[in-house]
Amino acid sequence: MSSEEVLSEVIALLTSRLADAQSEGAKDAGLADLSLRRFTYLEMIARLGNPMPTELARKLRVSRPTVSVAIDRLDEAGYVRKSRSDEDCRSHHLHLTVKGEQFSRAHEGIHRSIVQMLTTGLNEAEVAQLSALMSKVLTHIKT
Repeated sequence: MSSEEVLSEVIALLTSRLADAQSEGAKDAGLADLSLRRFTYLEMIARLGNPMPTELARKLRVSRPTVSVAIDRLDEAGYVRKSRSDEDCRSHHLHLTVKGEQFSRAHEGIHRSIVQMLTTGLNEAEVAQLSALMSKVLTHIKT
């Protein structure tokens, strides 16, 4: 099998396993009402720490109206709340609610299980090598 075929197979398997892990983790945490897309929005809000919708749209590479619709749905579902900006009353910040924080903690656990899945069977040197290679890949993906 060529290197490209191996990588393609790994990506296909990881995609499937990642979706399963997220779905299972969501069920275990009582968050089964979240789609993978909503997971992405909540994860980014947690990472950015109370962003404005414009910042969220920029980071997710989607339009501001797309973010608005998603945030309204997450607000209705009780995961996010909006608060007016002190600097610009026309704008608002996004905050995770208690339910959103519960999601964030559960999602961190999902990430830890995925890391475990990726590193099982590797020794310490191989984990370091994988990490270095993935850092290099990440640098190119982000640009």
